[in-house]
Order: sequence, then C-alpha cells, then structure tokens
Amino acid sequence: MHGLISPSTPLLPASEISLIYFVSHLAKTVSYNTITLYLFAVQDLHKLHNFALKLPKMFRLQKVLNGIKRSQIPVKLDHYPITIQILQSIFNFYRPHLTCDLNRIMLWAAFTLAFFGFLRSSEFTCNDHVFDPATHLCFKDVTFIPHVESPDYMLVTTKRSKTDTFRNGCTLTLARSTTCICAVMAMKDYLFQCQPSSAGPLFTFTSGKWLTRTSLTHELRDVLQQCGIQPQHYFSHSFRIGAATTAAAAGIPAWLIKVLGRWSSDSYERYIRTPQETLLAIPRQLTMN
Repeated sequence: MHGLISPSTPLLPASEISLIYFVSHLAKTVSYNTITLYLFAVQDLHKLHNFALKLPKMFRLQKVLNGIKRSQIPVKLDHYPITIQILQSIFNFYRPHLTCDLNRIMLWAAFTLAFFGFLRSSEFTCNDHVFDPATHLCFKDVTFIPHVESPDYMLVTTKRSKTDTFRNGCTLTLARSTTCICAVMAMKDYLFQCQPSSAGPLFTFTSGKWLTRTSLTHELRDVLQQCGIQPQHYFSHSFRIGAATTAAAAGIPAWLIKVLGRWSSDSYERYIRTPQETLLAIPRQLTMN
C-alpha cells in the first residue's frame, strides 16, 4: 500500500494507520460512499480469514472519514422561482405570437405548461436518450375543451409523477387566462404551428431532438440571460417553485396548492375533491398580481 507495507509485513490484519492512508488516498478520486463500500470489502476480507476488524472502534479512522464526508459536501445553489414577471419578460423576448422561430413557440408552450401545471420536469420532458410513449408526455395527452379552435380550458394527462407510485397518471385542468401569459393559448399555437408527431414526445425542437431536463434548463438560462436576468440560480424546478410561490402570494389556500402541485400531505387532504370551477379559476388568480 504505497510503501506502507514492506515484504515482511503481513497484509492482514490491517492496522488503523494503514486504513487511514488507504481512505485518504481514495478520497482523491472517489466519493465518501464509495470509500465506505471499499471498507466493507476490506472488512469482509478479514472475516474470510478469521480476523476481527472493528471499524467503528477505530476512532482516528472515523474522524478521517467524517472529514472526508464533510469536505465532499457539494455546494448547492439556491433555486430561484420563475415568477409572472419573469414569464412576461420571456414573452416579450420570444414574442411567440409574432415569431417564425418554432423552437421559441415550443419552449414558450413548455414554460407556461410547467408553470401553470405546477409540473416537475420529469412530468413533461424526456430522458436524454430514451423516449417511452407509456411514460412521457405526448400529443394525444392534451385535450382542448370544448374544442381546439376556441378552447376554454385544456386537460393534460401526465403519466408519471414522483408521488404517483403505481403510475396511475394524473389529469390536470388548466383554464385559459385573460393575459398573454396563458398555457392554453401557448399550447394551441404550438400544436397548430409546429404540429409535433402524434407518435413522438409532445415537445421537440426543429432538429428532431426532444426536450429534456438538461435542454430545458439550458434554454431557460439562455433566455433569462438575454432578458438581463442572472441565470445561475434558475433550474427546471424553478417553474414549480414559482407556481407555488405565486399561488401563495395570490391568496390560494395551502391545501389547494398541495392539490395543484400533487404534493404529499396530511391524510385528510387525500379526501378533498377539488371542484372543476375552482380549478378553472386558477390561471386568472395567478395572473391578477
């Protein structure tokens, strides 16, 4: 072990100082969790040869391990919320009602759906290399009511969710708002102008690549930069955070925010049945501030 053991030194049992050097060397290239797996393997090797190796009682080794664990804690950036004001800035930059850029029209539809639907990125984007129509959002999962020409609201059926253990799916009701920031009209314009494949993902670029969590964050940060907003604290989850923050500021009750965001909650809230008229009023309430 890097000069610590001479040819005359027995390999087993390993001394505490040898293990300290061992884990310190590993810490240069692997994570704390991987190091603990290596130590379990060393412990199993000792058991196999009938040697006792009591790692928890090696106090100096444990202190070194704690130091490695603390040193490897990643720095987490705060996640800032996407607000109505930020969406307005994006709208002004994209100009989806006037532009011929189909990618901007698609992204605007995805952004507004993410916000008004309180969506997790996994509920409307695809994996980097895999598209599964049984899992990912498709064209057929969007229905306009009463009809696509002049919709009052739309239904969007998501097929998977973090809290949907049995993959039962969930149908979201999103009403048409009275402002330019409207998920229903953005979706209608996107489907009319871009005409995504009925057999493919709902959101695709003109290159044929589908919208992923990575590309969503990249495109969001790019447009925020163009709008003069420092983008490093914004992620795909910022839409969901922003929707909840905006809803609370608009006076929407906590129980309804939990229902809209499909968050786990107290058991009594599972029995709440939200009236359709309450759901249809949400976009108007979110855009009143």
